[in-house]
Amino acid sequence: MDSHKRVESNSVQSNSYGSINVSEADLSAFIPSSHLPRSLKLRLLRDMAEREQYERLTHISQLRLRQPNASWGTHKFGCFLCQTTFLVDAGKVGMLKENETFSFLDAGYHAYCCAGISFEGTADINTVNRAIVFGSAGFVTVAEGYIGVLMVGADYRLLAAGTYQWENPAVRFEGAVAISDENARLGPFSLVTVAEGQVAATYNNGTLHILGHRELSGSRSYFLDDPKWLLGAFLSTAVQTDRLEGNDLLSKDNVELLMVAMSEWRIVDPVAAVTHCSPDMDGIRTKVNQLVRAAIARIVAGTNIGAGPVSGSMAKPIVEAVAVAASGHGGKQHVEEADLAHMMQSSTAARHMGELSANMAQMGVEVIGVFVPEKRMKNDDIREQVARQAVIGIKADAERSAADARAYAMIAESRAAAEAKRQMADAEAYSRVTSAKAEAEAIQLVSVAQAEAGQTLGTPESTAARLALTDRTATALAKAKVTIFSGAPSKMPFMLSESL
Repeated sequence: MDSHKRVESNSVQSNSYGSINVSEADLSAFIPSSHLPRSLKLRLLRDMAEREQYERLTHISQLRLRQPNASWGTHKFGCFLCQTTFLVDAGKVGMLKENETFSFLDAGYHAYCCAGISFEGTADINTVNRAIVFGSAGFVTVAEGYIGVLMVGADYRLLAAGTYQWENPAVRFEGAVAISDENARLGPFSLVTVAEGQVAATYNNGTLHILGHRELSGSRSYFLDDPKWLLGAFLSTAVQTDRLEGNDLLSKDNVELLMVAMSEWRIVDPVAAVTHCSPDMDGIRTKVNQLVRAAIARIVAGTNIGAGPVSGSMAKPIVEAVAVAASGHGGKQHVEEADLAHMMQSSTAARHMGELSANMAQMGVEVIGVFVPEKRMKNDDIREQVARQAVIGIKADAERSAADARAYAMIAESRAAAEAKRQMADAEAYSRVTSAKAEAEAIQLVSVAQAEAGQTLGTPESTAARLALTDRTATALAKAKVTIFSGAPSKMPFMLSESL
């Protein structure tokens, strides 16, 4: 969208005063309001320097006034001197007309000849934001926080805070405008202040400019310095919450519903919102709410309310037995059937809300959520009938839940008994295996011991001879003291008698 430009800075300058080369410090010295746009400061500085048609004074005391020319005595006896004498009180200015000349008088006594001179009264010298005009002469004091609008012929002049005086019938003061206004009209120009959380849709010669959207500068004030640069509307970028009442809808099975919906949305792309939705906030809100209502109507129109389960019932049992699932009655709810409590949470609702979000995104609007806090059937007879069905459904659900619980308990008990028997069988088998292993190890140990004993005794022939020798030796050495020397224990005489 190249044609829809977004202003990134508040220092837009017009060619008529863009040639003024003034630093920001000098501007702040002349124009103390530092948060004004630079372009407006330059315009005020240019108009402040005007000296041909009007003049800016440093102080109210610098007004060009006729000084007093008489005293109390002159005032008292002026009638004897053929003079008109009058007093201007302190804090006032007098207005004197002398033929075709208009003058302001300072405080004090003034005396003039009667011919062609008239005293027109006084005015408060401390009047602010309202011009004191007397014929072709006038002065005005613009207060701090205001900008004065002055016309010189057909041209507009913008006046910063201060006192201005003129003696020109072509000069006319239009008024003072507070710069705190969000849309301060300065003659054909505008000073727009965009608050946080808002953007301003403006049109410069028909081209859309969005002010205040993702700005990088510190100030959020903008000077629309062209008579054809107009403010369209302020748009809020904050989250909007709308209550949508009066939704009289008809479901797929011809059940009338009364619903109250709540929609949450916000503008994320102001250019797209203005271009494709509406140029103002009210129009955008109306279109968003219409589309939300249409989405809810589509959801209800595709839902069987009367045939589906009622609010409070459960569409699926807590425990689902295998036999029930195999029989084809799994208790699953059809997509187009829903109760009032969960209608907006169905898959149909999710599909329609997804389409709504996609359509609104093209218009620069983000739909955060749609809620239906209040809903009921319009027809009392249908509502009563559904209530009866609800009671029956609740009882059926309770009985089904109890049956499911009993079935679950039986299944759990059977599983526990089977597990116990399996564990007992495993224990018995383990015991038998362990006993067999122990017997095998015992037999192996006996065999090893017998083998070692056989190796120790040797062959039968040598064993008998050795036994006989041992017996003879033992008899011969009976009751004798014998010392036996032997190397290793295995070399000792074999099987000596204990009586030895």
